[in-house]
Amino acid sequence: MFCNKCGQHMPDNAVFCSGCGTNQQGDITISQHKPIYEMKTITCYPTERAEQQTNEFYQDLGWEVLSMDRKQLNAGQTPNFFFDGSNVAYGGSTQHFTTQTHISIRRDKKMPNYDKIKELSDKAEYYRSEQKNPRPEYFGKESEIAKAKLAGCIWLIELFPVGLYFLIAGNRAEKKLKQDTIVYKQNIVKNYAIADEYRQQCKKLL
Repeated sequence: MFCNKCGQHMPDNAVFCSGCGTNQQGDITISQHKPIYEMKTITCYPTERAEQQTNEFYQDLGWEVLSMDRKQLNAGQTPNFFFDGSNVAYGGSTQHFTTQTHISIRRDKKMPNYDKIKELSDKAEYYRSEQKNPRPEYFGKESEIAKAKLAGCIWLIELFPVGLYFLIAGNRAEKKLKQDTIVYKQNIVKNYAIADEYRQQCKKLL
């Protein structure tokens, strides 16, 4: 037989798993098949709320969370969002983040209803992905826009054409960011609602 928690092979009369130490006579059900796991790593913002929401989402899709680790971002890199505990996904700044959380998860391919669960979970993930919800063009560049406008004001005095160029460019970028953010927020709300529908359907099959 095999431990249903870690998949370690054990004698049929074993009480404790030699791999993870789980009591096989407790609440853990002994499985007569060896699990075949699919594994992957996902990322989210390094906040407790974001980490909790991400874990709960994937558990509802049949995944088991193995570990979490906050890792340093490279210079100029912004964290990938999946769930956001600080409203960043809804148009806030990402500039104060220097890390992102990496979460390792696995799911047994031999679990009941696996094919249907995978189909639903893939759709739920897609509607919460950055592929489906691309960020606005100037997302996270608020400070750069402000610097361009400030430079324009300064150059208006010393070199008018250059100052006017920077000022107009900064104002256009600021206006576009505001307009794009409104559309972005609307898409987030709509697509996240669709993702939650697939999530609930998936949860019922577990």
